[in-house]
Amino acid sequence: MNTGNLLNRGPDKALHILVLEDEAAHVELIRRAFEGSRDTCIVTSADNLDSARSEIARDSPDLIIADHRLPDGKGIDILPRKDPGVGSRFVITVPPGPYRFNEQ
Repeated sequence: MNTGNLLNRGPDKALHILVLEDEAAHVELIRRAFEGSRDTCIVTSADNLDSARSEIARDSPDLIIADHRLPDGKGIDILPRKDPGVGSRFVITVPPGPYRFNEQ
């Protein structure tokens, strides 16, 4: 993976990925997906919106992978348009199976 082209980062700076997920097994699966990229990716995690905001304030991630349903709200609540402290790219995950996505 060449992070120099991804998100306009320099080649010497690792890509910071924040996983916002309350299920530990799901966090572990995502971490494993990036295991081969340890020199170019740093994966951190938060299990709720409050801890995600703390992580973002400490070191703003380049990418947030967020679960839709969290104990203290919805993953979408961390989007930059809803939370001005966030300027990251964003991927939201939903559980497998029948699921209806009703967002205003």
